[in-house]
Amino acid sequence: MPTYGFQANIKDGQIEIPAEYKAVLHTPVKVFVITDWRAGSQKKREIPSLGVDMTGYKFDRQEANAR
Repeated sequence: MPTYGFQANIKDGQIEIPAEYKAVLHTPVKVFVITDWRAGSQKKREIPSLGVDMTGYKFDRQEANAR
C-alpha cells in the first residue's frame, strides 16, 4: 500500500489535500492524524484536585524507600 505524507491545516473540519496528491488519492483512504504538539495548539492538561484531607499525615521517605 503506497504511503503519502504532507502537512495540512484543518478548516471547518476538512483537511485540504495538496494538488500534487489529488490525482493519486481518488480511492478510499485510511487517515492517520498526528498533531504537532510543539506548536502550542494543545491545551495544557491539569490533574483535577482529589479533595483528600491530608491533615495529620506524615510522609516518611525512609519508610517509603524501604518498601
